[in-house]
Amino acid sequence: MNKRIIPPVIIIAVIVLEIGVLGFGQISSLNLTSAGILKILGDNTVVTITNEGFSPSSIRIPIGSTITWINKDKHPSWPASDFHPTHGQYLTKEKGCISSLLDACRGIDNNEQYSFTFDKKGTWGIHDHLYPGMTMTVEVVDSALSVKISAILDIFLNKDSFDLPPVEDFRNLDYQKQLAIIKKASSKNPRTTWEYLKKIYVKDNQVVATDASWPDNPHVFAHIIGNEFYNQYGLEAIWECDILFAYGCVHGVTEKTILEQGIDGIYKCITTMVGVKELCIHGLGHGLLSWKNYDIKSAIKDCGFLFGASLARNECYDGVMMEYTLYAPRSNFDPDNPFKFCNSFSDEFRTHCFTYQHKIFIRVFGWSFDRATEECLSVPDENIRAICTDTIGISVAHLTKGELGKIRNYCASIKDKNVEYTCLITAAIEVRHQRYYDWKNTITDICNEFFIAEECVF
Repeated sequence: MNKRIIPPVIIIAVIVLEIGVLGFGQISSLNLTSAGILKILGDNTVVTITNEGFSPSSIRIPIGSTITWINKDKHPSWPASDFHPTHGQYLTKEKGCISSLLDACRGIDNNEQYSFTFDKKGTWGIHDHLYPGMTMTVEVVDSALSVKISAILDIFLNKDSFDLPPVEDFRNLDYQKQLAIIKKASSKNPRTTWEYLKKIYVKDNQVVATDASWPDNPHVFAHIIGNEFYNQYGLEAIWECDILFAYGCVHGVTEKTILEQGIDGIYKCITTMVGVKELCIHGLGHGLLSWKNYDIKSAIKDCGFLFGASLARNECYDGVMMEYTLYAPRSNFDPDNPFKFCNSFSDEFRTHCFTYQHKIFIRVFGWSFDRATEECLSVPDENIRAICTDTIGISVAHLTKGELGKIRNYCASIKDKNVEYTCLITAAIEVRHQRYYDWKNTITDICNEFFIAEECVF
């Protein structure tokens, strides 16, 4: 990495000259671009949203400044605080629709806008909740003078120079620095960046936790890489992806395909790309919901239109429901009537909805595992109760990140022994699917106990 070494005295002299020529009062009114992405703007800053993402994608502002996002794209956009999907990085005293008040809480349509005033110093990430691979960074500093000085330093120190850091160094960085590295690296070479991400989070073909934010961070990073795969190689880039990080790379490719080509692009994947058809269909479910601005009934209608009464339709349904459970605003659910949401659908989709009911209880309502489980066990309808309890093990696998001892403890807390056994088996299957660390030993231990070796095929 080559850097121009500028003596500190020269840097200071340039800063003083800038201030002397312009005056303190004019500094905040300047538009200065550093390395093509960083703009210094006044107390009211406009960020434009297009099909290419946020522009500018990185901003430094004085504390107390307001940013207004204006959507100039034909598709809705949903600006919100990182981290996706919890929106909890920029914490506020009052709670927004999901977590932070830094959240548009819906997709804003063409020429609509959303504004937020930043009252805390720090570096904050923003993403499009509908297309999480689209991100930007807002750095909030003390004053307009700080903004100007920092920008000049960036230019003279050639801050935009870039190399991928060693894996251990990356792990020790804060999220915003990690995000900047992944964005820049993937724009240059998504293949190299995808392999780099797996070096960080995968060991012996198993996903490992590196920090408290796992698995959300690698999923977002994989989304970004998937976006860049599409930008550089088109839909065929889906061959570069796999199931790691909850299909994040696949989602990145499919969401970008829908943005660029609409449903026709995904249909091409489904009908012509043998070997990745299932990935396309599942990703389509996620992408359809985003494309429909989280109008779930419209998205499932499109699944039916594309696939009719087939297994492919069910895979599409599953993608829609997974996306909605993970990322829809909590205000769309009613904790006082917890089954109301799933009961609002026709029979053909209701079953798919209830497979996520236990997860809705925990992730959306914030209930404890025990309360969520008791709610499933208390359902009067026998068929719905069976669907709800059969998926408890999926929640257990995610809560424990695949740790065998914790899986056994969660499942053992269930009063109904038949449900306890089902919990263990379902957890083992999900641990295998997610490739959690030491997954082979975990599922072998559980499956051998129940003599179901077919579930333990590696």
